[in-house]
Amino acid sequence: MTDTHILVLGGGQIGRRLAEDLTDHPATGDVGFVDGSETAVESAGSNGVTATHAPVTDTDSTAVETARNADVVVLTGDNDGMNLLLAQRVRLRDADIDLVVLVNDPRNREAFDELDVDTVCVAETTAAALDVRISALTTPEENADPIEDSPTRGAVSESSDRSTDRMVR
Repeated sequence: MTDTHILVLGGGQIGRRLAEDLTDHPATGDVGFVDGSETAVESAGSNGVTATHAPVTDTDSTAVETARNADVVVLTGDNDGMNLLLAQRVRLRDADIDLVVLVNDPRNREAFDELDVDTVCVAETTAAALDVRISALTTPEENADPIEDSPTRGAVSESSDRSTDRMVR
């Protein structure tokens, strides 16, 4: 086990599940979870996660302050505008912190580029997973390398060429 401190901010039950999975992963150290949902926080706490009930939508909140102690911060909220604001706030507090941000709408990914964060897009990641699944149903002759030839290959770490609009809600 490492001594890397990971903090998951927001996301309700999705953020809670991510924090629990990271806690169980042998390569991670201390994992924290901060969320405004009492249910998600209680559930995470009962599953071994250091969980704090606090609003994540307030940029001066406990959530941002707690991020100071983390090596990696994962923003998992369902609002890209709030995720962007939190990412900016965390980046101002600590320029060297590793940030991973959930992007709910692929058109918003470009807005995060200047912050030097890793983004994960729900739509593109789901499309990539479905593409691999559908490709696995075809015969090897029909599709020699489903991942290499996938039109959504790299959706987790690369910007989509289809995302030309810049919109943050």
